[in-house]
Amino acid sequence: MRILLLGLLFSWWSLPLSTACDGCGCSVAGGGIGLLTQANARFLSLTYRYSAFELSSHDGIPNVARDHFNNWQLAARIGLSSRFLVEGALPYHLIIREGEGAIPVEQNGIGDLRLMVHYTLVDRMDPVPKNGFQWSLGLGSSAPTGAYNPVYDDAIPDHLNPGAGTWGLLLQSNLSWQKGPWGLNSRFTGQLRSENEANYRFGDQWTNTTLIFWRRSAGRLAWAPFAGWYGEYLANGRRFDRPEDPTTRGWGTFLNAGLEVKWQSLHLSAQWQLPFAQDFSGGETQANSRVAFTLAFLL
Repeated sequence: MRILLLGLLFSWWSLPLSTACDGCGCSVAGGGIGLLTQANARFLSLTYRYSAFELSSHDGIPNVARDHFNNWQLAARIGLSSRFLVEGALPYHLIIREGEGAIPVEQNGIGDLRLMVHYTLVDRMDPVPKNGFQWSLGLGSSAPTGAYNPVYDDAIPDHLNPGAGTWGLLLQSNLSWQKGPWGLNSRFTGQLRSENEANYRFGDQWTNTTLIFWRRSAGRLAWAPFAGWYGEYLANGRRFDRPEDPTTRGWGTFLNAGLEVKWQSLHLSAQWQLPFAQDFSGGETQANSRVAFTLAFLL
């Protein structure tokens, strides 16, 4: 199995009632490149992911609003040399807000294009059997290709736009280890953005995904269940010359579980995430469980 883990790309939201969690919308750092790190794989993939958030007001009244994020992403990775890879992803978002305490919102459109170059620092992975260690670093950028309303609107705050309206710096580190059927993959990402045309700067975002997998095969069919965790930290955003807004920050940790199935060059992946600890917008935003499905072809 050349690809053992197909990544879940994450989306979050935010709320006009007073909360504005930057990590709860299409601006999140994990919402672009994906997680395909085994054996320098070249691929073409399509991913669908769904997430929802329950929002409350300052007085703690629950279920004031619910935000739904449906995201489709087309991604590809090609090789420039044995150590350099180029990876890109273009998302499409359908965003729906509903609830008695919220102004109904329905937004759709392409998101911000993301491009990244990976360099393999260490490659001690034996091809047969799969034993060894691999470490690569990535550097890239997100481009403001997604729609963004530069006029601030309480009904549709910054994080509910398909795009962020500015360029972003992407950082990544991928660690892979495998011994026979067992393996571990750990991915760290960072995203830093400049100020956009609405004079808003999204807070820096840092994530980690660590997964353990177990690979089995029978003839041309191979499968790999995996489990682990995902964690995210979101710094404060800043608008105009105002102080940093504490309602834009937050953190969350999620349990990951999923299964990938391979048939020759075709890969299918399903993944589920369950939050077990979180604090977004001072506790006014609660993330629900999420699902993702990926279809990928090795090139």
